[in-house]
Amino acid sequence: MKRPKPHPIDRPMPRLIAVALALGFTVGSAFAVRIDFEAVPDIFNHDGLGLNLGDYYVAQPGGPIFGPQTTVLEAGRGSLNDLLFPPRSGVGVLWGMGEPIEISFSTGLASAISFYYRSNTELFLYAFDLNDLLLGSSQGRASLAPGHAPGMLSFSADSYSIARVLIGDSGNSFVIDDLEYSVGGKAIPEPAPHSGATLVFGALGLGAWWFVRRRR
Repeated sequence: MKRPKPHPIDRPMPRLIAVALALGFTVGSAFAVRIDFEAVPDIFNHDGLGLNLGDYYVAQPGGPIFGPQTTVLEAGRGSLNDLLFPPRSGVGVLWGMGEPIEISFSTGLASAISFYYRSNTELFLYAFDLNDLLLGSSQGRASLAPGHAPGMLSFSADSYSIARVLIGDSGNSFVIDDLEYSVGGKAIPEPAPHSGATLVFGALGLGAWWFVRRRR
């Protein structure tokens, strides 16, 4: 006696639910990014054309944009004082050309940020949210070489809420290197009919319907 064929809905539905759940949890993925300012085109090098680094790294998760007058200094090219402001790694560091360094996240919000630095005075890091409200700050000691290890500044928020940071000292004679940050989500919330929550709850609804269908 032939067994009745299962209804088409009986087989693909579990796979559909699994895919929807996977997509839902993937949407909220976080990324850890490290930028070391190495091998940057010469147009962004102070001893090249000296243009503002700007959105050179915008394709990275979070879309970081540097400003307002940031440029890369390379050890051995004359502009970087290798004795007092040596790189923490490689040959490249980021310099604000005598101004504070600003980093804005254009496509994602960060939960943490850190970097190494050399500064002739105390250095300050300020973190702001999407409404430009101050989330918090941190400060570090002067760290000119020789005689001092590179300083390190970091800031962590309770959630993905950091939209931009501002880095500066009283004399604006500093460089940063080996920037790291954790980023996730969207910087500017947009209507998302296929967001992670929609997919998850939709998958749960499909699962309940499929279970009832199987019980009939």
